[in-house]
Amino acid sequence: MLSSLRSPIDRLLVVLSLITAAAWFALVVSHRDGGALVVVKALPIPLLAAIAARHRAHLLASALLLHGIGDALIEFSFRGGMVAFLAGHVLYLVLFLRHRSAPAPASAWLRVALLGALGIFVLATLARGL
Repeated sequence: MLSSLRSPIDRLLVVLSLITAAAWFALVVSHRDGGALVVVKALPIPLLAAIAARHRAHLLASALLLHGIGDALIEFSFRGGMVAFLAGHVLYLVLFLRHRSAPAPASAWLRVALLGALGIFVLATLARGL
């Protein structure tokens, strides 16, 4: 799917993503705050989503875009950011299930169920404190 970045546009998007990630790190290390930090924090992932979309990996692009939205939203609304991250993770789950090579054994589904229950417990615990 994204096996190569032969396109100059794809390479540019990767470089821009790395630059914005480095800029975010520099802003955090220098204890800067404000709108620029939110934009720079949220920008790298949607740039990678653009590469996925260019390669017709729309489900992956959507999941990545939701994570970029989550990064921005969480600065203003913790719940809104968490909902965006949750939606992105659901899309990742669908993507992984579509591309699995063999049926999962029952033990794997048990682990998924246990992790899901743990996730619900953590979210419920966090929601009480919000």
